[in-house]
Amino acid sequence: MIDGRFDAYCNSGPLTHQSATFGYRHAPSGSWHYTSYWCDDLPQRIHIEGTRRRGEKMEFSVGATSGIANSYQYGSTVTRDIGTD
Repeated sequence: MIDGRFDAYCNSGPLTHQSATFGYRHAPSGSWHYTSYWCDDLPQRIHIEGTRRRGEKMEFSVGATSGIANSYQYGSTVTRDIGTD
């Protein structure tokens, strides 16, 4: 289970609404799952439950619209070995 708070710093005054996205998957080859929010609606609670094989790691990525043509930019993917017990 992952339970936390998702927040982002967003620029003020862009011509379009900005959004931020939280992504996760089972490493290294699971399908990505994304949750996106408008910056005006942040912070939000992130609550994820599921099952995975013993020893399987998780990968996380965070992205946001750049304000330039509302294109997405993502940070580096982070891999974590979180407990299974």
